[in-house]
Amino acid sequence: MKRFLVAAIAALSLVLTAAPAQAAETVYTGQWLCDDRGTIMPLGGIELQLWRRGSPDFLPVEWVGGKDDVQFANPDGTFSLRATNSEDNHFIRMALRDAAGVRLKDWIGTDDWSVDTGGYRNNVAEQNLGGLLFSTPGQSHKCAIWRGLHLAHRDFRDLMGFNPPSGGLLIQADAPGETPLTMYTEIWWPSGYVTGYNGGGDDTITRHEFGHVIRHGYDGDSGHFLGDVVAHTYARSHSPCLRSGSLAYAFNEGWSEYWAHEYGAPPMCADSPADDYTVEGNVAAALADIEARCYGGNRAAMVNVLRSNPGVIHSFQQFRELVFCPLPLLLVPLPPTPAPAPVALTPAQRADLARAQVRGVNGQLGELRADLRAAVRAAATPLRCPRTPCNAALQRALLPAVLRSEIALAELVRNSVDDGDTAKEQAGMAKLPYQQLLALQRAKERATSIQAARISADGIRDALKAGRSVFAKDKSAMTKRLRTQLASRLAAFRKAQRGAKGAPGLILDQAIADRLRKVPTRPFPNPEPPPPPWTPIPILPPPGPPQPGLQVSTLTLACPANGKAGVYATGGTLTPPLAGAAIELHVTPPNGAEAVQKLTTNGSGAYATSLVMQTAGTWTMFARFAGDAKTQPDDSPSCQTTIT
Repeated sequence: MKRFLVAAIAALSLVLTAAPAQAAETVYTGQWLCDDRGTIMPLGGIELQLWRRGSPDFLPVEWVGGKDDVQFANPDGTFSLRATNSEDNHFIRMALRDAAGVRLKDWIGTDDWSVDTGGYRNNVAEQNLGGLLFSTPGQSHKCAIWRGLHLAHRDFRDLMGFNPPSGGLLIQADAPGETPLTMYTEIWWPSGYVTGYNGGGDDTITRHEFGHVIRHGYDGDSGHFLGDVVAHTYARSHSPCLRSGSLAYAFNEGWSEYWAHEYGAPPMCADSPADDYTVEGNVAAALADIEARCYGGNRAAMVNVLRSNPGVIHSFQQFRELVFCPLPLLLVPLPPTPAPAPVALTPAQRADLARAQVRGVNGQLGELRADLRAAVRAAATPLRCPRTPCNAALQRALLPAVLRSEIALAELVRNSVDDGDTAKEQAGMAKLPYQQLLALQRAKERATSIQAARISADGIRDALKAGRSVFAKDKSAMTKRLRTQLASRLAAFRKAQRGAKGAPGLILDQAIADRLRKVPTRPFPNPEPPPPPWTPIPILPPPGPPQPGLQVSTLTLACPANGKAGVYATGGTLTPPLAGAAIELHVTPPNGAEAVQKLTTNGSGAYATSLVMQTAGTWTMFARFAGDAKTQPDDSPSCQTTIT
């Protein structure tokens, strides 16, 4: 979408009629910076495009402009872009996208998140733009989210020598929900959620989500992932000390906590022994211990266990069985225990952020509509063309069609954003299942992309029609080139409207409400540091394999059938059928704390109890037999009952 329209129109007559100055191969320099909760960081690796404005400059840059240079910012955020020696106004379009394909876009948008600078002519040797800072006070700006995952992706490539299973990495910003989630290998980040636990510059949470990219991608395809979502109830809140009742759920979250170094030494949780691997913090610490004891701190070996065993690892025990461990060292690399998890924004707070975007677009729409009224009045009196090129007459004839196209694109953006500008809409989207959310997002993205291409194509069509009489009279080379260029762009947008990739530079303006400030440049001696080192400390090793000679036990549990609120019977059996064996029944109600019932088997090894299940939602439960002098311990499979 075109930027700086009003200023461009005001300067039009001077630009079109003045004799060109001596053109220069101007070098455009500066530094991109990112503010994360008061900590200023370099925005290295972002894609930077140097665009020439094109002529006449009352037309959108996507219609008449083009790129002179494309580079990626240096690690310290600095850049150097070179213009051609054809003099023109130039601007820099930045995008949160790197050379490896790590890119961030808005959940409701179609293009990677981007911002354009102001315009600068290429009539000097250097145009120094200084420091360009993104800042959303008190929050992690989208640039900080992208930067954390850009570095996590880089660290993985440095470790393994190849891309993660996602290839590049897509981050969907302003996504529905209260906390970040990884939808297979695509990361969805809700509005206002910070990047780390420990203040500005901490990116622990981005590294946690990247851990899910590794785990999900190497476990199987997207169909396998969606099956695991249902089977193991991945879509729920969690914490390091949550006794989830599911070995698979705890392994999925525990792997990511291990990858992000966000756990403490077991037993770190009250009433949770170190070998309870339904607790994700225990899984994380045990994985770190395996890395230290068995692989000498080599994380690549841990990744290779996942890579070599797709679809078969859904618990810590299953992972451990696949580990080769020749050295019984009792060391674990252990970071400090993390601070409490950040507080998620409420639906009302997320709606406030969306309304700020809507207000920004409405402000732009007000200016465009005022310009359109003036342009329509002027177009009612066509200008004569005493000599060619007929620049003034062409502007008067085409400007209403241009502004109508700009207004339609701005309305398209607003209509997308205002789908989430109420607390009710935000809460409703957060409750949708993964599969439904994913289908909704893909459908919105495709529909918006096709609609934007149609609006742009119709705008060029209407402009060509409105300028027909001027084009017929003006046979100058400049006007002929313009007409040919517009016809070519019209054809490209029509192809995009039919679903073809690669619309010519079309970017819907999703960044209206974001702040770009001019600041001094600054040095960064270590602009993209590696992950923080770990400090090895001795701990107890994870439990070894069962002692030889103990009899294998099997514990079952039959969850009640789904139904209305009431009292339900449940129970199971222990094999071999031991009489008087102690059984623990762990029950987690919806959004509640786990409760444990202590039961005893009868002479047939059976146990039974009644559960009062009044709260609507999904109840999760599993049973545990601690074993005895002759029999191995066992946990039953986790099961669930839904109360409506």
